Amino acid sequence: MICLTPAAARQINRVLEDAADDDLALRVAARRMPDGGIDYALGLDEPRDGDLEMQEKGVPVLVGAASRDLLQNTQIDYVEFEPGDLRFIFIAQPADGAPAQDRSGTCGSGACGCQAPAQR
Repeated sequence: MICLTPAAARQINRVLEDAADDDLALRVAARRMPDGGIDYALGLDEPRDGDLEMQEKGVPVLVGAASRDLLQNTQIDYVEFEPGDLRFIFIAQPADGAPAQDRSGTCGSGACGCQAPAQR
């Protein structure tokens, strides 16, 4: 479902280590915009009923039911746009598993080696 690049996983793990609450995980969300584009979001949160819970490169990840379809085969990377300007980016992988056009990464297969998620 969701693949984190090594850079993204390192950054998220740093944030989780600094958090005071051991029950927090990375929540990833998405919603369809009126123009057809997808608005992505991420943040720290606690698990809720109906969440899909998974581990990706050592990061606990939560996805709510409303976001699942939009996040299918999505890669999250942490990149430097300009010196000192680091950001998370979302790259939608084609459903057929072909590599994404806009960036080659460790998750080009679409499967990303992600562990099977568990539903809460």
